[in-house]
Amino acid sequence: MRWTLVMVFAAVVAVFFILGGGALFSQEPPKANAMKIGVVDLYDITRKWKKWIDLDESIQKEGKASRESLEQEDKNVQEMENKLTRSPLAKNSEEYLKEMTTVQTAKLRLEWLNAKEKERMEKLGTEYMKNLLAEIEGAIKKYGRENGFSLILKVDEIPTQERSLTEMQIYVRFKQVMFYDDGINITPAIVDILQKK
Repeated sequence: MRWTLVMVFAAVVAVFFILGGGALFSQEPPKANAMKIGVVDLYDITRKWKKWIDLDESIQKEGKASRESLEQEDKNVQEMENKLTRSPLAKNSEEYLKEMTTVQTAKLRLEWLNAKEKERMEKLGTEYMKNLLAEIEGAIKKYGRENGFSLILKVDEIPTQERSLTEMQIYVRFKQVMFYDDGINITPAIVDILQKK
């Protein structure tokens, strides 16, 4: 019985190959459309794109000027407080309480100014960042379409020595591309496009 099953199986296999069924096993699997993939290092763009660098410097200068102004205001408040502390006025006198109210009002005003300035600078930075990232994204999409790319991935190759502990933890958790061949890095082409705008 066993011998009969082996013979039947062999006959079926022979007929299968004779009728061309063996071609199913000898052919390579069908290939999907070849994908053209690229990567872009956004960190590298931010270090090389002149518009980004100039805007960053501008924001830094504006922030520095703002901090210096607030630091001067803080010194003025501290001087007012020191003057009140050294004052010969009796602590329960009406004039002392009036001066104390003035100092407290100045402190509250300084806190308010600091909060408003922080909010203004964050809003300014966010607005600039949105506009610049939109330009980068537009350049990448245009380049991708014009050069037949199917997929362009973002990579961030920030050198380890430039990362804080928190940045390293985020980097480890969210790094998406672990390796890529330099031949698919289109960052220099994107920087060139952005420089010409």
